[in-house]
Amino acid sequence: MAVVRGGALVRVASSGNKRARITSQMEDKADRLSELPEHLIDHILLLLSIKDAVKTSMLSRKWRYRWTTLPELVFDDLRTPTSSDAQSSNSVLGKIISDVLLIHTGPLRKFVISHKKFHADSDISRWCYYLSRVSLKELVLNFSVSPWCKIPSSLFSCQELVCLNLCSCSINLPTTFGGFKHLKRMELSSCLVSQDGLERLILSCPLLENMMLKNVDRQISPLHISAPKLRHLGLYGTVNLKDVSFGANHLTSGVISFSVDINEDGVAHVNQSYSSFINFFSQLPLIARLSVGRYLLKVLACN
Repeated sequence: MAVVRGGALVRVASSGNKRARITSQMEDKADRLSELPEHLIDHILLLLSIKDAVKTSMLSRKWRYRWTTLPELVFDDLRTPTSSDAQSSNSVLGKIISDVLLIHTGPLRKFVISHKKFHADSDISRWCYYLSRVSLKELVLNFSVSPWCKIPSSLFSCQELVCLNLCSCSINLPTTFGGFKHLKRMELSSCLVSQDGLERLILSCPLLENMMLKNVDRQISPLHISAPKLRHLGLYGTVNLKDVSFGANHLTSGVISFSVDINEDGVAHVNQSYSSFINFFSQLPLIARLSVGRYLLKVLACN
């Protein structure tokens, strides 16, 4: 009887080893994906939502932490959908971002928050501190929910930035800010920033080639743009052209569009004048391509 029990134990152990071998073979087959070139694996993961990228950790042992080295992290309406309740959505998305950054390892090339239901809270300071230490190249912070998100000083330590896109943010440059020496593209939309702060920010980006200012603070007047390498400029909304001046520049293309005031009779009025346009364009001797809003054409047609 003891022998029989021993034989049974031997058979059970053998069955267990067989299952282990089968599992190992399945993992080996699944892990053939690991033989793909690194850039191709990254491309596959970047096409997935954060949730689906995390699920790839179940493919095999080698894929368990592969998603934690993603060079780009994008949190937007498409890749991180949330509930219809604004408060719940804000809490859930904030936790997702914090958890992902806590686990993430390796370099991070691009970081995006662009969610119509999200308003950053105190966590933004912790996130920006992390981003300032990973040689970030591209940063997008698009907060469409009021009030303005106050940008922490640690963001201005992201010295490797090449592209910066801020929406509905309050910008206050620290006195120690040494500039973004590699920045080539900057977009500021509905941001709260002082005239001195904006001018100093532009001046501190010596390689800036493409800039868009949309609905910046109405108190910015006049605005002097000193960016010798700037090639494309977009001005939208509240900027008054008569208050914009340039140093030496090489602008070759631009987009000009204005906000419109509606009077009591329902008639649209553009807060610009013909002389403002003439003075503005006279500063741009190399301009070759220009896209204008329909209200600009209306002003020109009346003169």
